[in-house]
Amino acid sequence: MDSERQGQHHLECQACRVIPKGPVQWYCKEHKIDLCDNCKSSHASKPCEVVTYKEKFQERLMENPVMSKEVKCPLSFLRDIGIAGKDQFWLLSSRSETIKLIDSNGKEIKSVKASAQPMRLAVSHDQKSVFFTVPSENLVMKMDAKSGKITRLFSTGDFEPIGIGSCRSGDLLVCLYNSKDIFGKVVKYSQSGQPIMEIERDGSKRSIYTKPHYVIENKNGGICVSDYSKREVILVAANGEFQFSYDGNKARKVVENFTPEGIATDSRGNYLVADHWNNTVHIIKENGAFVSYLLFGKIEGPTGITVDDEDKLWVCEFGTDDGTVKVISYLQ
Repeated sequence: MDSERQGQHHLECQACRVIPKGPVQWYCKEHKIDLCDNCKSSHASKPCEVVTYKEKFQERLMENPVMSKEVKCPLSFLRDIGIAGKDQFWLLSSRSETIKLIDSNGKEIKSVKASAQPMRLAVSHDQKSVFFTVPSENLVMKMDAKSGKITRLFSTGDFEPIGIGSCRSGDLLVCLYNSKDIFGKVVKYSQSGQPIMEIERDGSKRSIYTKPHYVIENKNGGICVSDYSKREVILVAANGEFQFSYDGNKARKVVENFTPEGIATDSRGNYLVADHWNNTVHIIKENGAFVSYLLFGKIEGPTGITVDDEDKLWVCEFGTDDGTVKVISYLQ
């Protein structure tokens, strides 16, 4: 990967946060603050050690991420994935009504047919249930991982359910989209379909989402969403308060048409974001700081992603006819 594609960016320079002067590329180890180019120049006169933003995180990432496995799957145009246990995963495609359990050698272990095309899936934290959305019927469904029995959980009314995430509490996060009025929201539901919290607007009453696509809960209960129409990744706190939006590291002008799809989080608090158009995965920190790209151009049309208990990243490729899941090691 060339140095430009390893460049760093942060949403805000911590020395001139009132009026940002440019993209953050530097870090002061003495004061533990992020600096843009202009502030770095003025800061350099102080007895501080200023390093590139890349160096701030370098000790946490492998210098050369390893693609440890490529799994050829009995589905193509892969859309979403969820870990089912060691070396097993649930998989769905945009061209099939079946949800399949696959092992790391590509062998089909189980195949369950839904009533209509499923859009996204989420595996419960105890791995006993698989939840999925059916936009054509405005339904959220639950599948027993052992028996394969499917039950209807609840309807989402006039909204199409797209992305779905499983909370540690057992509640569900659902990305909802209203195609008539062209707006979206994220709702936390109990499994009985009772809305617990709706996330729609920020403190200034502005819409947070347009078309939310994938959603996960982080270790602090925060809710991270990729928005297809806004082309952003958006984090809100556990109480629904807006935290940050990530635009694909536009300031560095490395990627074009940032297209965020699947999102995941690892044990160190990093967010990983599949960028479908640019054939890569972005790594960003809990505060929205860009860290690096993974295997730029070596992943074909990534969509759903997940991280296993060993911090290995599993990536669905949408743009392959044979249905490939790539397993990537990236942490030291």
